[in-house]
Amino acid sequence: MSSIFKLEGSDDKTNWHTGGSVNNVATGSREWQTFDGFTATGKYVKLTITRTYSGYQPWLCEISFTGYPACGDHFDNDSGRIKYPVTGSNYPDNADCSWVIESSGASIELKFTSFTTESGEDFLYIRDGESSSSRQLGKYSGTNLPSSVRTTTNKAFIHFISDRSVTKTGFDLTWNDT
Repeated sequence: MSSIFKLEGSDDKTNWHTGGSVNNVATGSREWQTFDGFTATGKYVKLTITRTYSGYQPWLCEISFTGYPACGDHFDNDSGRIKYPVTGSNYPDNADCSWVIESSGASIELKFTSFTTESGEDFLYIRDGESSSSRQLGKYSGTNLPSSVRTTTNKAFIHFISDRSVTKTGFDLTWNDT
């Protein structure tokens, strides 16, 4: 049976991978229907309606997700939070996520509220500036909660990389300008 709709994820809007699909809904009913849901990982998600029933028009709506960034972002805020992954599940294999923070203050202070990665295999890097070539302030892996980190500029580059096996719950950090 072909799917009714499917959800796909991508980190670059070109290489889409299936996150799940719904194959059946009750026909002949105009009632709202629910299902258990499914998940697609990536910086971008796409919902495709692949089949409709006679007498029912497909509809399209734009959904805005608010809250925490999924995998990478650029912030121009004086304070905020990065939680990766956003969901309660573990981060995926082969994650490669970068966040840039720019504040109006002289520096940025980062504080961790949780940190759990595969020790010696999955790493979080914090750099003093806006790129991967900026001076490294910290490299973290494992389950020890890192101490606060302060940049010497008003920019921070945060980069998380996981290997192709064993995933954990990731990290949660907040920042404030100083």
